[in-house]
Amino acid sequence: MSSQISLKILIPHLSTTKTLQFPSETPISHVIKELKTKLTLPPEVSAEFQIFEPTLKKYLPANRTLGYFDIINGTTLEYRKKMRPLKVKLMDQSIKTVMIDESESVLVLVEGICKRIGKA
Repeated sequence: MSSQISLKILIPHLSTTKTLQFPSETPISHVIKELKTKLTLPPEVSAEFQIFEPTLKKYLPANRTLGYFDIINGTTLEYRKKMRPLKVKLMDQSIKTVMIDESESVLVLVEGICKRIGKA
């Protein structure tokens, strides 16, 4: 039997917080869909934003459920941008800026950065 979970979802770029309720077996993708519906967010927001759990310090994969992460009633999550620029200083002292997806693993990030700066 599932329990209802009341979540506070902080949306930093809009400076707002929304409280929504879901069963514990709700997938993160459904939480995002419901959030976009309630806030009438523009389509460009959907690709760059993801649910972030500040206590775990990680983005929650859309295919997992709230229960998988043991999210409890009253938890505050963030709906924030997962893409950001990263400045990389090379050995020749030049600096290159690459966009990274913070929701990826370190291995994937390093491989992607190396490919983008031509060192792979």
